[in-house]
Amino acid sequence: MLLLMSINLFSQEIILTKKQIEEEVVYLKDNLEKIHPNLYHKISKKEFEQKLDHLINDSVSLLDYSKGLAATINLIGDGHTWTDIGRGNLVEYYKNSGRFFSLKLKLKEGNIICCNDEGIPDGATLISINGISIDKIKNDLLAYIPGEKRYYKISKMELELPFYLYLLYKMESFEVLYKYKQNDVVKKLNGRTKPTWYAAEKELEGDFEVINDYGYLTLDLFGDTKKYFDLIDQAIRESEEHLIIDLRNNPGGNTILGNYMLSGLSKIKYQSYDRTETKFSKPTRKFYHRYIFSKPHLAIFLAFMPEFWRKKGVRVNTEKFNNHFNQFDYKGDVTVVVSNYTFSSADDFARIFKKYDMGKIIGQETGGQKNSYGDIVFFKLPYSKIRCACSHKSYYGLDLDDKPTDGVKPDYDCDIDMTKSQIIEFIEKHKKNSKWIVEE
Repeated sequence: MLLLMSINLFSQEIILTKKQIEEEVVYLKDNLEKIHPNLYHKISKKEFEQKLDHLINDSVSLLDYSKGLAATINLIGDGHTWTDIGRGNLVEYYKNSGRFFSLKLKLKEGNIICCNDEGIPDGATLISINGISIDKIKNDLLAYIPGEKRYYKISKMELELPFYLYLLYKMESFEVLYKYKQNDVVKKLNGRTKPTWYAAEKELEGDFEVINDYGYLTLDLFGDTKKYFDLIDQAIRESEEHLIIDLRNNPGGNTILGNYMLSGLSKIKYQSYDRTETKFSKPTRKFYHRYIFSKPHLAIFLAFMPEFWRKKGVRVNTEKFNNHFNQFDYKGDVTVVVSNYTFSSADDFARIFKKYDMGKIIGQETGGQKNSYGDIVFFKLPYSKIRCACSHKSYYGLDLDDKPTDGVKPDYDCDIDMTKSQIIEFIEKHKKNSKWIVEE
């Protein structure tokens, strides 16, 4: 069945019929129930079905449908089960030289921390954008951002605010009201053709350099392409005395990359989790069969995991012990930098790193939880072609004398907006004054 098309003066808009939405809702719910190990852990089945029913209208635009779908799926509340929302619209807008909101904000306090040559002083308090208060914008956006914790969602919002302002409010010009030194000021912004801090638009999501004898590895994603593994090899090989691993802007990714990196840092064999529970289903097996053939460099990690080839419905409790995957055995000091945005497999990396005392952690409490869900299976809806992600594994993290919902707490709190050089100065100061002993 073809999508109906409605053309207005400004764009080509895709309209889905009621029948198409009904069929997609059934397809979506069926796949989620097959894949997820505990789909109704936060929302009852009855309530979830009612929310899905509310999406069924006589006809609806693809954008409005994707927004409603994203907000509904987020009610599952595991941070890894979600649906895409309007990414295609963002790409088209960017190609057409659209303009994005140009201020970088610290949304927790409402402060401007980078004005991008707009003439607004850093540290000013932003009150509203185009007449909409910052508090209302935050509350509106929270419904569309997947995650388990409010502070993680707000951190994600800080990075992706330009995208959401365009997607949800169609903001293409910006008038802001801000307060500075007790004065309220109204200013129109020029905007930018590309928000340089927007992680999803970066061409390079990791880099390594040597600064003042410190190896500095930045990973904004735990990617699964070969370049990430090569980058880790380079970092461990070229860092002589002290390696810094910066995960401040890392929302996670492939667990294999974290294990590969840990295997080069750990002096002993380590356990990744207290236990995991994996649910196997036909969609899960189908996804991994395609995945392993599309990533030949990962074959050594996946081919000998028999659980991915089992029959559907099997659930396995495992305790994972990891051997060294690479040839390096790093002897120097290691510091990991984390933030409220550090999530998923990046959060797991920090927990294992701290549990086995591989070095020091600085920054903020991470955005994940000790007990969580993960390992995503992707599938597309038949008519809208919206991409869906669904967890198929439960993780029970290593104990750090914390609660099941706690993230990883740093050994030293620090300003997560520091530059690389300031991070190094912070480390040197604490190494000199406290001999790098964990503070009580």
